[in-house]
Amino acid sequence: MVIDNNSILFFKIWRNSYLRDQINKHQRLYNIHKHPILFTCSELNEYKYRDYCKWILLNDDYFPLNFLKDNLPDSLQSIEFGYFFNSPLISILQDNNNNNNNNNNNNNNNNNNNNNNNNNNNNNNNNNNNNNNNNNNNNNNNNNNNNNNNNMIDSNYNCNIKTLLFGYSFNQVIDNKLPRSLTSLRFGRLFNQELTVNSFKNQNNLKSIEFGMDFNNRGIDSISKGVFPNSLEYLKFCTNFKSVFEPFSLPSGLKSIELGSRFNQDLNRANILPRSLTSLVLNNECKVELSLSTFKSLPNLTNLYYVSFKLPLNSNDVDEIFPSLKTLFCFIDWDDADNDGDGDEYEGSIKKSKIKLPSSLTELSSLRSNSLFEYIPIHRNIKKITSTHFLEFSSFYSSFSSSGRIVDSKLETMILSCITANIGHIKRGLLTLLIPSFKTLDITFNENIREQIFPPSIVSLTMRLFNSEIHSSSLPFSLKHLYLPDYNHPLFFDTLPWKSLETLEFGQTFSYSFPPTITLTNLKSLKISYKGFKSSVVSNIKTDNGTTTNTNGLFPNLKSLIILGQSYKVLEIDTETFSNSIPLSINYLEFQKIEFEFNKPLNDESIILPPNLTILSITNKSIKKILDPNLPIPPQIKTIISYKIPSPTEYFDRFKHLLKIIPHP
Repeated sequence: MVIDNNSILFFKIWRNSYLRDQINKHQRLYNIHKHPILFTCSELNEYKYRDYCKWILLNDDYFPLNFLKDNLPDSLQSIEFGYFFNSPLISILQDNNNNNNNNNNNNNNNNNNNNNNNNNNNNNNNNNNNNNNNNNNNNNNNNNNNNNNNNMIDSNYNCNIKTLLFGYSFNQVIDNKLPRSLTSLRFGRLFNQELTVNSFKNQNNLKSIEFGMDFNNRGIDSISKGVFPNSLEYLKFCTNFKSVFEPFSLPSGLKSIELGSRFNQDLNRANILPRSLTSLVLNNECKVELSLSTFKSLPNLTNLYYVSFKLPLNSNDVDEIFPSLKTLFCFIDWDDADNDGDGDEYEGSIKKSKIKLPSSLTELSSLRSNSLFEYIPIHRNIKKITSTHFLEFSSFYSSFSSSGRIVDSKLETMILSCITANIGHIKRGLLTLLIPSFKTLDITFNENIREQIFPPSIVSLTMRLFNSEIHSSSLPFSLKHLYLPDYNHPLFFDTLPWKSLETLEFGQTFSYSFPPTITLTNLKSLKISYKGFKSSVVSNIKTDNGTTTNTNGLFPNLKSLIILGQSYKVLEIDTETFSNSIPLSINYLEFQKIEFEFNKPLNDESIILPPNLTILSITNKSIKKILDPNLPIPPQIKTIISYKIPSPTEYFDRFKHLLKIIPHP
C-alpha cells in the first residue's frame, strides 16, 4: 500500500487524542444543527453555536438594519421566515464590472465627503453601502436608510443560501433580489407579484419553486418565455393560478408541474408542456382536459394525477400512449346509458370491455372504485391500489375473475375508505384476494368485526376511525403489525392475535388494560397512551414489602416504547413507579407530542432505568421537566432526540454530546 504525505499527516492528527476530540466535537455540533432551529433575532445574536446552524426559522416580523447581511453565519443554507414577515428584499445581483465600480466609488466617497450630492445622483446603491462615511448625505441617503430598515437578503453576503421559505404574509417584489446560490424557493399564501424576466434572473441553480394559494401572477394573463430559469425541475401552483403559459415558457428540463383547482387554460397547444415531464398533477376541479396527442407527447411521464376527466383507456395503444407510467390517480368512468346492445360508444365514453390500464403501472388510485373493480382488469404488475372515495364493495367480490378468487397478482398494498360499506361486502370482497404478496391493508371503516373478514396473508393492518368491538379470533393470526389509532374498547385474551404481534399502536384515547393472562412474546414496538400503559403495567407492578419492583411478564422482549399524553393537558407522573414499570429489554423510550411532568427527573440518582435503554426521545418543552442539567446522565443513555434545540442554554450545553435534532413529524 502506498502511503502519501497526506495520509501520514492524517494519521498523525487522528492519533492525537486532543485533536481527535476537537474534530468529534465539531462534527457533533454540525450534526445537531442540520435540522430547522427556531430563533428570534436577539436569540440568534446571542446563540453561541450559531456558526454551526444550517437551517433557521426566524420568528420575528421586523428585522434591524442590515440584520441578515451582518448576522447570518456562513454555514447557513436554509432560511424560513415567520407568519407575518413582509419586508422588501435588497437588489444586489450585480456583475463584476458594477462591483469594481462600486469599490472605486466607495474609495472616492471616503476621501471626498463634500462631493456626495453628485455621487447620490449617479450611484444611489453605492452610497447605500457608505452611509456611515458620508456625513453630508441628505435626502437621498435618508430615503435609502429608511428602505434599508426593511431590507433583508443580500446574496453577496449569503452566498451559501440554498433554500428560502417565506411565510403566510410575504408579498414583495423579488426581481433581481434573490441569492444566486438558491436551489429551492417557496412562497406563502399571500404572495401575488407579477413574474417578469427579471424575477429569477441569474438563478442558474434554482431547481424548485412553490407558489401559495393566492398567487395569480397579479392578474397578468400570461407567463412569457424566459421567466423561469432553465435549471428549474419542479414547479407548483395552487388554487388561484390561471395564467396562460406561452409557448416555451416552461423550461425544457422541467420534470414535475402541479396546477391548482381553478386552472382553466389550454395545455394542448404546441410547445406548452415539455417532453421532459415525469410528473403531472392536475388537482380536483381543474378545468383542463388533455388530448390524446398531448399524452403521446409526454413519453417520460411516470406519475399522473388527473381526476377531473376520463383517460383514453379504451385505446388498444394504451401502452404506447403511456409507455412509462408507474403511478396513476384518476377518475375512470364510462357511459352506462349505452344499453342499446349495438356495441357503439357515446362520444367521450368508454365501453366497459375495452378499458385497459397501462402494463407499466404499479400504483393505482381511483375514484369510482366500485366500477373500477367490476369492469377493469387489474393486471398483475400493479402492487398498490388506493380508493379514496368511500368504497361500498357492492361489486368488488366478483370483479377480478370468474372463479371469484384472485391468485395471479403482485398486489402488495391496499388503502381503502369503506366508511359506508356493508360488512358483508367487505368480507366477500377482501377474502377473494388470495394473493401471497398481499401483505398490507389500510382500511377506513367502523363496524363490529364478528368473524374473519381479512385475507390470511395480511401482515400489516391499519383500521382508521375504527372504534367498534373486535370479537373472538376475528383478526388473522398472520398479523405482525396492527395500528388502531381510534380504538378504545376492552381487550380480552382472544381479541387480538397476541402471539404473532410485533408492532402494536393505539391512539391517545385508549385507556384499557391488557388481559392479565397474556404475554406478548414477540412484541417489539408499542405505542400507547400513558393512561393505557398505566392501566396495563404501572397498576400491576409487584411489590415486595411495599417497595415497587420491575416486572417484564407482559412485554418480555419489547424494544421500543412510545408514550402518548392527552391533548392540552400536562401529565403528572410518579417517576419511580414509571421507571420500574419499563421492561428491562427496552432500548428506545419516547414521550410524544404532549408535555409530561415528573416528580423527579429521570436522571435522579434514586431512579434506576433499564440497562439497555440507550435512546431517549422527548419534546423541547418537556426536557426541563424530565432531565436535570445539573445531574449526570445515566451511562447507558447514548442519544437524546429532540425536535429542536433545547432551551435555556444550560440544557443544550449539558446534553449537546448526546443530542440528535430531528424535524417534528
